[in-house]
Amino acid sequence: MRLSRAVFILMIVLGSACTDIGDPALMEAELEVPSGPLSFEAHIKPILLDAGCLGCHFAGGGSGGLDASTPEGLKRGGASGRAAVVECDHRRSYMWERVRWCEMPFPGFPNCLDDLDVAIIARWIDQGGRETYVEGLCPDAPLD
Repeated sequence: MRLSRAVFILMIVLGSACTDIGDPALMEAELEVPSGPLSFEAHIKPILLDAGCLGCHFAGGGSGGLDASTPEGLKRGGASGRAAVVECDHRRSYMWERVRWCEMPFPGFPNCLDDLDVAIIARWIDQGGRETYVEGLCPDAPLD
């Protein structure tokens, strides 16, 4: 009886301390995520360049077969068989999963993307994950 009570209390304490790190829905109020429509060239490509993503995932033979140099390449995905970007849904997008948990840049790379970059990527995907925003593509696209 004592052990189960202790486990229960521990679960409550630890559970209340856990947050979903990298989840834009929980963080955007605290971060200065750009409002309005986001574009690949102005908002996403600089993040990918700074993190070194395009050094491995480039057009014509990137690592894992993924071309991260264009939105179209990200939607095609790579050898995993999964689209890196699923229009309007960052939670189903492999790219977001990998950067959120710091699985990309590759494990051991000195710098994970910061929470702001992860939130910007999520917002861009939720707006459609295109070169430029397309009005009406995503019914609940976050713009503000």
